[in-house]
Amino acid sequence: MSTTIRLRLVIRRHAIPEVRLVWPCVANDDLTVARVLALVNEVVPLESGDWGLEDYVVELYDGKGDSFELLHFQPVGKVLKEDDQVLYDLQLPSNIFAR
Repeated sequence: MSTTIRLRLVIRRHAIPEVRLVWPCVANDDLTVARVLALVNEVVPLESGDWGLEDYVVELYDGKGDSFELLHFQPVGKVLKEDDQVLYDLQLPSNIFAR
């Protein structure tokens, strides 16, 4: 069964102000975290000549100050629910070493 959910996205890109938007999507097993990332890229450019979608970490914010990484292959319908806040954060080489 497919359900439409509304996600609250926070997008952090290199040297560009943070973008916050509401994103509706159909939460089913065919829609993955990676596919949502690609769809967002069509509206808010995430890729450049220096980095691609694979350089973004996608995290679920828990509302208490912590976030949990979502794997790109995970189905949205299994890991996200209505009004979840999802962080898209570009991981530059300096950030990767810090992790």
